[in-house]
Amino acid sequence: MISAARLLNHSRRLHLQQGPIDLVIEAFGATDEVAAAYAQATAAFRPVLNDLVAELPVLRQPLGDDLPAAKGPIARRMVAACAPHRGVFLTPMAAVAGAVADHMLAALIDGRHLARAYVNNGGDIALFIPPRASLTAGLVTRLNRPSIDATVTIESQLPVRGIATSGQGGRSLSFGIADAVTVLASDAAAADVAATLIANAVSVESRAIRRAPAASLDADSDLGDRLVVVDVADLSGSEIEASLAAGVATAEGMRRAGRIFGAFLALRGRYCVAGPPAMPRLTAPRLSCSRGAIMTQPIIRKLVTIIEETHLEMGQAISPPTRKAAVAAVIANPFAGRFEADLEPLMAIGETLGGLLAARAVAALAVPAATIESYGKAAIVGEAGELEHAAAILHPRLGGPVRKVVERGAALIASSKKQGGIGTGIDVPLGHKDAAFVRSHFDAMEVRLADAPRADEIVVIVALTDSGRPLPRVGGLTKDQVKGEDGLR
Repeated sequence: MISAARLLNHSRRLHLQQGPIDLVIEAFGATDEVAAAYAQATAAFRPVLNDLVAELPVLRQPLGDDLPAAKGPIARRMVAACAPHRGVFLTPMAAVAGAVADHMLAALIDGRHLARAYVNNGGDIALFIPPRASLTAGLVTRLNRPSIDATVTIESQLPVRGIATSGQGGRSLSFGIADAVTVLASDAAAADVAATLIANAVSVESRAIRRAPAASLDADSDLGDRLVVVDVADLSGSEIEASLAAGVATAEGMRRAGRIFGAFLALRGRYCVAGPPAMPRLTAPRLSCSRGAIMTQPIIRKLVTIIEETHLEMGQAISPPTRKAAVAAVIANPFAGRFEADLEPLMAIGETLGGLLAARAVAALAVPAATIESYGKAAIVGEAGELEHAAAILHPRLGGPVRKVVERGAALIASSKKQGGIGTGIDVPLGHKDAAFVRSHFDAMEVRLADAPRADEIVVIVALTDSGRPLPRVGGLTKDQVKGEDGLR
């Protein structure tokens, strides 16, 4: 039995409510088409709660390798939405609100000719957006002071038909401290699950956060004795940024796996964005943008190691062979498609990558780090970035960790950078690590990846050698004459 079924705002919106399910539905189009759509939705809503209650024992079980045998259409949507995220603790209930919204939207538009429509289930929204249409959604980040803090417009060409928001203090218990995580995805059920998991990831170790077993707050919770957040006191700026960074890393992983289109994360008046260059722009006059300050750890899609050994040159045997190793990291560009004045996050990313890539290159050459003779660095920025993004990664901080790995390094690290699309190659310049005037080590190593950089990526490369060119004979300072005091001789 439906507890409430009424029209709101002069017959524009339909309100359906039964138990904990509270829907606001709006359809746009001819009056008779809208009326018929609302009648269809009302009829479809009647069995929803009873059907879900009947399957609760199954839907509250954590997902494992074998998916539960859900029977009803909504329960099947819930299981399907959660299935890609197996490997973390998750029950199909994480998708219940979004799955209900999707189910009701399907009933609403079935056979109808509508201009646009949506079903809002407590902030988890299923969208019907035909070609050349759009819908604008308002984002509320703090439930204790409900107001629209930001808006986002979804155009028809985007692969987004579901929006969901999760966070601490909402209808569900959370492992994280996010005020709000709003996810854009292919449907509301997929967005619902992702929003829950990303919101869980927005966290940091802090005395300001108080947690308690879920069962002590809700005896029927499917989270059992797992600790959930019950209160968050004042957080420092660094704690806010670290928490948002953890959430962005989780969101970017989902985005690259094709599970979501993007996400907006908000905490204590700050927000950040995880998404591709086509991500809708967030209009957020009440919030302070933190996306430029929190992406301080690289999100790596892949690492590639290339080794060159030259055994024969112009008929001359090279013994021992000259060896070069280049390690490339394909990373997400946090500023793809956007101008950012402050490139500090990319500088921090460069610092992290310098040590990582140099250590891998030493391991690939299988020599003691102190015996490395030459080094070089390079970057290729995808089409949605700018050349200065490469400069920010390569120049301020990448070099220090490289020198630490190779033990010394008095000379400047030669570099190159360019912008290009997938398959763009680059010559990584090489020079002696302690003396730039050693001519035998003036060299380069070409690096080209077949599938990178994508538009929103940067390829970052560090190259090392255990020798100079195969047959050096152009004079100048030799490596045996190096003093390594000024980086030149």
